[in-house]
Amino acid sequence: MTEKGEGEKRWIDSTVRDLERGQNDRAQERSDAMDEKTLGILTLYEVEKNWIQKTLRDLNGDLDRTAKALGIGRSTLYVKLKLYAKEDAAAEAAKAETEE
Repeated sequence: MTEKGEGEKRWIDSTVRDLERGQNDRAQERSDAMDEKTLGILTLYEVEKNWIQKTLRDLNGDLDRTAKALGIGRSTLYVKLKLYAKEDAAAEAAKAETEE
């Protein structure tokens, strides 16, 4: 993941934590402070991927609980995770190829 992508991910994780803790004002302040130039634009696909991965981490890799929390079937979750893994592997291979 790029440095910009890591920054966006940290921002999303921090904002989600604030919301989960009931700190809506703090989350709103963080959101207001982040403009398009700083945050960049995430596609719906990227938001979904980040949210699924975050939920999976929060639930310690439990696929059944993660699927239930997300409101999707376990098989749907599995297909999405398999797709993400293929994409990540392809991105790593491309990165390694350009570094050679």
